[in-house]
Amino acid sequence: MPHNKHCTMKEPIRVFSDLHLGHPASRITDVEQLRPLLQGAATAIFNGDTWQELAPTMRVRGAQLLADLHALCAELGVEPYFLPGNHDPSISEQSMISLDEGRIIIFHGHIIYPEVSPWSRYYLAHENEVQAYLAAHLRPDLTIDERTVLAHEVVALMTPRPGSHLLRRPKRLTYFLNTLWPPRRLATLIRTHLRAKHDTYAFCQAHFPTARHIITGHFHRCLHLQRQEVTIHNTGAFMAGCQSCYLEINKGNIINEKTIKKSK
Repeated sequence: MPHNKHCTMKEPIRVFSDLHLGHPASRITDVEQLRPLLQGAATAIFNGDTWQELAPTMRVRGAQLLADLHALCAELGVEPYFLPGNHDPSISEQSMISLDEGRIIIFHGHIIYPEVSPWSRYYLAHENEVQAYLAAHLRPDLTIDERTVLAHEVVALMTPRPGSHLLRRPKRLTYFLNTLWPPRRLATLIRTHLRAKHDTYAFCQAHFPTARHIITGHFHRCLHLQRQEVTIHNTGAFMAGCQSCYLEINKGNIINEKTIKKSK
């Protein structure tokens, strides 16, 4: 998975993340819902977890919606770029996007934590395997490319095996109840929620010291943090109960942040 240094794209560019197409808790049940958000854009960057690639019970529906999304972009004349997340690691070999000579960096965000998503039931079910792998491969001097490969391998370790209870298709109510159990999962979710800004900033300072805008997803929470000369943006998630937004980039500037109302 290469770290693509610099890209040139037609503007305006709109950045979205975490559509989770195919998930029962995704607010996108028909890609026509995205039409007004894509109209007027020349390029759309879908910044990870666009569809449920790894969940067999959601994959068929997710693949159909992903195909519909490609068709909608083609109809509107929008060029789509897809970046991988922890739920769709094979959607692209391009791990991140750098714009304006590295001034703007876009990546999903699952590489920030070595465990990828330490709050997830997938991690909790495979914690021993993941920690053993990290003990053998995690070093403080890993490059951004090496951290990306590390995350890819950790995702593979957490992918549900045939017969796993994790393959059961959760209904929307089950999706919410799953956040409450086990209690350690809820505690980790709260801790991550409180530390997301700090952890994102620290990671980006270490790996992208010259960047001025960092755009991520992954945390299912819209964030906007200005610290010294760096602005951290998170575009949230199109999931029930979550807030989402898209960013518009034109002439090297992020000129618009549109918040999309979360569903009840």
